[in-house]
Amino acid sequence: MSGSTFTLEPKNLDEMIAALKKAAGSKGFNLKGDKKSGRAVKSDVPPTIEYVVKGQTVTIMIDTGGMNLDTFERMVEDWIKPYR
Repeated sequence: MSGSTFTLEPKNLDEMIAALKKAAGSKGFNLKGDKKSGRAVKSDVPPTIEYVVKGQTVTIMIDTGGMNLDTFERMVEDWIKPYR
């Protein structure tokens, strides 16, 4: 596994999850989840994006699989930039 973890505390959790779903969908990922956790995949193999919510803290974990780590990190960082 090659990946990264991001932690953030969005002011509006529902808005952040909706934006993450939209951004992931625009890149071909199918993100399924709720206010507790979620997972975005293109297929059954990496790259994957997962998030877990504990209180007001959201932890986003990415597994790049064979994708370039730097490229994948930048893509996810752009998605979550408004919520950092």
